[in-house]
Amino acid sequence: MQARKIDFSVKFAYGIGQAGEGMFGIGLSFFLLFYYSQILGLSPGLAASAIGIAVIVDAASDVLAGSVSDHWQSKLGRRHPFMYASFLPLSITFFLLFFPFVESERLCSDRGEG
Repeated sequence: MQARKIDFSVKFAYGIGQAGEGMFGIGLSFFLLFYYSQILGLSPGLAASAIGIAVIVDAASDVLAGSVSDHWQSKLGRRHPFMYASFLPLSITFFLLFFPFVESERLCSDRGEG
């Protein structure tokens, strides 16, 4: 059996599809703890605990989401409807991770407020 050569356009399409997940993962793993502890002034222990709880909830919800998508029947396939539906909520929540609704004391003191 001879392997077919995969066109660059196919490789590029797969790469673009993976870019969003990659940016989200890198943002969480490298920048979130630093941002909360150093920029916002949150205790590193509290920031790490919040991220740890989120990872545990994510692990539990992944099992449920996988089970639902394995049994899903639609014209678009089993996974595509969920990928399309997740774009907007994922984008909004990623933005909100780095846009706190409250101001930290450290940010206020750095700007000369209060």
